[in-house]
Amino acid sequence: LSSLYVCSFLSLLRCVSAFFIFFLMIRRPPRSTLSSSSAASDVYKRQYQRRVRGELDGRMVVEYKDLPYNEQRIAEDLKQMVEKHELNQTLTSAVNAAFEARSSDPLAFIGNYLSQRIDRPPQICQLIAERVLGADCQESAQFKLVCSVNGIPKPFSTTAALSLAQFACPAAAEEAEPALEEGEEPPRPPSAEQLFTEAVGPAAALLGLDPRDQEGGDNAIAGLGLHPAVGFALSTGLAEAGARMSSLLEYKEVEAYAHLQTIWQVDSPAMPALMVPVMSCGGLKNMRVDLIVNRVKHGFMEALQISQKVVAALKAIDGSEYNGTTGVFKAPDAPPPDAKNKEAKPGHDVIGDALGMIEQAVSAAELLVLEDVSFCVTVNATDGQYTAIEVEATEEEEGVPAVLAHTNYTYSVCPNASGAGGAACEMSTESMVEYYGRLLEAHPGVQVLVEPLAIRDVDGWSRLMEMLQERTGGETLVAGEGLYGNDPEGVTRAGHLASEKDVPWASVVVANPTKLVTVSAAATLAHAVHEWKGRMIWDLVCEDGCPTSADIAVGIGADYVRLQLPTPATVPKYNRYAFLERVLQ
Repeated sequence: LSSLYVCSFLSLLRCVSAFFIFFLMIRRPPRSTLSSSSAASDVYKRQYQRRVRGELDGRMVVEYKDLPYNEQRIAEDLKQMVEKHELNQTLTSAVNAAFEARSSDPLAFIGNYLSQRIDRPPQICQLIAERVLGADCQESAQFKLVCSVNGIPKPFSTTAALSLAQFACPAAAEEAEPALEEGEEPPRPPSAEQLFTEAVGPAAALLGLDPRDQEGGDNAIAGLGLHPAVGFALSTGLAEAGARMSSLLEYKEVEAYAHLQTIWQVDSPAMPALMVPVMSCGGLKNMRVDLIVNRVKHGFMEALQISQKVVAALKAIDGSEYNGTTGVFKAPDAPPPDAKNKEAKPGHDVIGDALGMIEQAVSAAELLVLEDVSFCVTVNATDGQYTAIEVEATEEEEGVPAVLAHTNYTYSVCPNASGAGGAACEMSTESMVEYYGRLLEAHPGVQVLVEPLAIRDVDGWSRLMEMLQERTGGETLVAGEGLYGNDPEGVTRAGHLASEKDVPWASVVVANPTKLVTVSAAATLAHAVHEWKGRMIWDLVCEDGCPTSADIAVGIGADYVRLQLPTPATVPKYNRYAFLERVLQ
């Protein structure tokens, strides 16, 4: 036995078989003990002796497959354990440390070296940022989080941000450019390399943090002032690193979604319903229609196939115009106004036209509206598509009642009423609410209306919610993104007020990952939404193929996830959703 210790130690110094010493340092149990460690030790000792002899039953012993079946199985299990926990690297570093210290008792030194590192907490020890080409063949940034476990550094996650061209935050529209003096040249926009350098420089604040502490790491990321795309990429990488670290320390496989679910105590994670953008631009301008597949009836990957069938059927309809880059159809344009007709007339219903074409495609795909699919209409009325007119208060006069100070809102979103000569006219709040009522009667498949009115149009929101309650019984939901500004406190106030007055509210919240910046911010918002029985839409990030973002959607309990149909860049994320669906089932 002592000769085997010597041989094993020499082999460790030569870095040929660093893990042998792990088994030889364990006290051998009695022969009568039928333990796996005893069997494993015997297998490796016999294997070592056979390799010294150079043959087994007249054959040369080269690989595990040359051993008897039972020994081969045990040896393979041990090999997997050694590779998974990186015993080679750990023991090699211990031997190197003993050699550098010129220890007179190497075994005692190695034992002390390892025991000092067992209780050392894991931490992020290095952040590596590289400029690479993404799956969309555009310049991108790749981030690697290197963490130390028991003093041994190891890469724990690799994530990619959006293309570097998207790193620059556009200036606000209301910000006027400074006047230039005579002969002065306008400032040049920063290059992608400059943006990259400025983005990753402050990220050293993450060093020394425990990768499992998602909230602590996200707080550090939020305070760095990084571009949202970079911040979200780092936060996503932190979630992946935290899950892998938990797997290593808990001796079991911990998926990223389960890691996040544990942190924020999400009960019974489930797959979100798939929401696919189908039609936009054209007559819809900045509005959009999404296809929602019933998640109760159809699984996630089946929902993807249904979406592809509807898109294929839509391509065959006359007048459809497909944009292969965005994966969205261009909505039909409204007919030009008749300048000769001086009479006022209702505006053209481009939303109704778009819904009609999609319903035709659904029927051609042999699917049923409401039973298989429904629709989400994003109006974006809060995005400057209205005019607010302040009305001053007046005192009561003879025959004229007093008027309180208030604001009248008129909307330029579809449908615009055409006035004399075909000129477009804005619509009042009352007219918009009436229009939504007619739209839902004609197209009952509309399940969600996003941003249908201006944020501060309080009277309009009250009328709209009353109308939806009367006509649909609350089946049609109202969603807001700018309405709440990704603020959990705003969601809580709205939910609390609706609960007190027992009235419906805009209970669907659109969560944009790049606006929230960190996973913790998204989870906090999701908690506020679900606390008041609301629903969350995990919004689209163009060409985002990061698989961990799928874990985030499931881990925080998103009810819908808006995704483009698969592209080469987003295939990894779709594959991750498919894997999570199998795990949850």
